Amino acid sequence: MKRAWDLVKKVGFGISEALKKAWSEAKKGTSEMTGTEKQIAFAKKLVEKMNEQFDAIITDCKNAHPEKVGAWEAAKSGYNRIMNESNAGCVIDTLKNINKTTYQEYYKELFLNVKYGTDKMCERIRKEVYAK
Repeated sequence: MKRAWDLVKKVGFGISEALKKAWSEAKKGTSEMTGTEKQIAFAKKLVEKMNEQFDAIITDCKNAHPEKVGAWEAAKSGYNRIMNESNAGCVIDTLKNINKTTYQEYYKELFLNVKYGTDKMCERIRKEVYAK
């Protein structure tokens, strides 16, 4: 119901149309990132930067520790899935202050942000990606 009201207020759908769309999203179990267009655009840029760092980890891991590649790919996939279903503001808050240039430092900062984050997105990442 909350999603339907968001569609009515923010997107301008009629109530009937909004309820149908919200129900459709709920049945599919997927939704898109929410927030203003500007927030979503900025969040997607931050996610791209995060993906570049995960790709660097995966590339390095293929050479040094090929047995761990699957775990890193699963972590990247989990982060992306959850972030794409979250509020853009939560994504921005988690990723905006990570200015590390090496992938080791970037991931360490990302992990700490998620570990100590209190929003639903961080809770989902801890539960679904790290099983904690």
